[in-house]
Amino acid sequence: MGSISGFRGGKDLSYSHRGIIDQLLMATSEESSPATPSSSEASEEVGEDTLQTAVTDLVSSCDLETISLRELRRLLEKKLQLPDLALDKQRKAIKDMVGEAITKAEQERDDKVMKAEVAVKRERNESPPKVSTRKRVKKNEKSEDDESSSSPSNTSSASSDASSDDAGEAAAPKRKSTRSRTPPPSGLTKRSFERAAKPLKLTLGKQNIDIPARVFKTGSCGWWGRTNIKVPVGKHKVMASCQFQIIVQKSKEWPEK
Repeated sequence: MGSISGFRGGKDLSYSHRGIIDQLLMATSEESSPATPSSSEASEEVGEDTLQTAVTDLVSSCDLETISLRELRRLLEKKLQLPDLALDKQRKAIKDMVGEAITKAEQERDDKVMKAEVAVKRERNESPPKVSTRKRVKKNEKSEDDESSSSPSNTSSASSDASSDDAGEAAAPKRKSTRSRTPPPSGLTKRSFERAAKPLKLTLGKQNIDIPARVFKTGSCGWWGRTNIKVPVGKHKVMASCQFQIIVQKSKEWPEK
């Protein structure tokens, strides 16, 4: 059995050719050949909810670079206190559950990254520009100098300058309020985008890849997908994991329907 090590937090979900991810993407000899159940194999299948919970726990705690689907089933049997090979007849369901758990973990990680980027941009937009602050300070200093060394006419002039400052400060929010959400092209909405957008066809090396359209949890529209490709390195070919994320600009501001 392959070694198991802790899998916590932000570990990148990219796997070597020895891990589970290859078995999910390509047919393996293990999945094509029938399992040989032992005499102690359980007669009834484990419930889907119980099995899903156990699979999710193991996927989040195992080192998926070194463990295979066969070894994962053995761990599930120990976790659920089942006889050896008891889960081999449910290996198709377990394989699907593992794939769903990995995809969900990757999506949650991507959502956290996108939320962090949005928070940083929002903080930058809300921060007042330093140049405008310096200009207001200079204007106030000039008004004070004119007021202390001038006649009544100069005083009225200083008051006029102060009024101009107030008008300028009052006008600033108005300019900001004129910014409206960019309307989607031709009345496009998030729902109509998801229905009408076709998969993007990309060519990476000699491999053609289809990237399906989707609406992200953050509210933006775009395309997302992942796959494995063979990349030549000198006289050798190595397997590389690729992930694609394409976001339509300002689509987060589009109406839902």
